[in-house]
Amino acid sequence: MPTGAMTLLEAAKTMPASQATGIVMTYASAYHPMVAMPMITEPQGIHSWNVENELPYTTGGTRLVNGTWTATRSNISAFTETFKIYGGEIQVDRAIAKVNPGKVPQEKESQTKAKARIFTSDFIAGGGGQALRGIDDWLANETLFAGQTSAVGTASAGSVLLTDHLDKLLSLLNVVPGSTYIYCSDNIALRASKLGRGNVSGSDVPYNNQFRPEEWGFWNGMYRGVPIIPLKDGKGSDLISITEGDGSSTTIYGVTYGTEMLTGFQVSAPDVIPLTQADVYNYFDFEHLVGVAPKAIKCIARLTYVTDTV
Repeated sequence: MPTGAMTLLEAAKTMPASQATGIVMTYASAYHPMVAMPMITEPQGIHSWNVENELPYTTGGTRLVNGTWTATRSNISAFTETFKIYGGEIQVDRAIAKVNPGKVPQEKESQTKAKARIFTSDFIAGGGGQALRGIDDWLANETLFAGQTSAVGTASAGSVLLTDHLDKLLSLLNVVPGSTYIYCSDNIALRASKLGRGNVSGSDVPYNNQFRPEEWGFWNGMYRGVPIIPLKDGKGSDLISITEGDGSSTTIYGVTYGTEMLTGFQVSAPDVIPLTQADVYNYFDFEHLVGVAPKAIKCIARLTYVTDTV
């Protein structure tokens, strides 16, 4: 992880022990993006950055004898993102606290994880406005990132994942060991495991890997050293859509985190705000003023129209 920025989980570990710290750690550890993404502090809630679009290579590199140099200027695109407010009210009926006090921590934990689930879903598919601009929105609607999408199938007919497609995805990324990840549905992660085994009849796995008996069934969850992580909640439900295109397709995402790659920014650490008891509840607000910034063209990429099947 680059110096100068910690992930939300790393920051929570430095906080003094308290109920608020426990809530923040539950939120920060619920889903992988919050565990892996560095957070820059922006007290004003606005993060501005430049993305280098193209090097100034067309002029200015040579000159004739007695000639003059031609001045050049880098080609950059400026972006600005404003924080979004994530979190919500967490409440427990006071009767539960009386008759089953052991359930109170579970209620708080479950409700906090639900807030993290919303953030993670928007991290991928948020459309801006009240929500984040998710990775999908940047790749689909920002001209600078238009070349970061590779179609495996078509909108009317998805195609199954092959290792060639994973090679293409990684070719679209600045791969940094320990900072680059592949996000997908559960079926796609199982498909990657199947591809890694080989020894399958048919044309979709056109090779025959040989293993020692003790290696049978082993897969380390990586492709070319990049972890493949299915984004799903505690029930096993996919957080990435599996009904795209022809109705049974999904998208695979590649992300490289870093303060100069894909980074988060926040006004401050998440707040846990105690509130006066109202109605029949003991409750508090959990509030996180946060945003996401893709700061290099090759920090995000995706494969679209991938059949969601093993």
